[in-house]
Amino acid sequence: MFYVYVLRSLRNNKRYVGYTARPPLDKLAEHNMGSTRWARQNRPFILLHTEEFENSTEARKRELFLKSGKGRQLLDEMFPRLSRRLISLRLKLSKSVERVTVN
Repeated sequence: MFYVYVLRSLRNNKRYVGYTARPPLDKLAEHNMGSTRWARQNRPFILLHTEEFENSTEARKRELFLKSGKGRQLLDEMFPRLSRRLISLRLKLSKSVERVTVN
């Protein structure tokens, strides 16, 4: 199975679209651990959406569509941007959860 997934940054409301052969929750954890420079700068993330495909070709096509102008428009309609206040509350919550799990 292959997956297309959409993440939202709680830090700055940016959206990330990717595809993978791994379970989307594993990819979410990887992004939240800061696996790349971009992920470190924009974490924490929440998982907004996933789609499942039989092969990588179809998953890649869907990923490219969601990154296109029409695809971004579709995602904007499906998932309106989070308000700044909601982002602030979620970021505070995620930081408090991190402190609890680290201790």
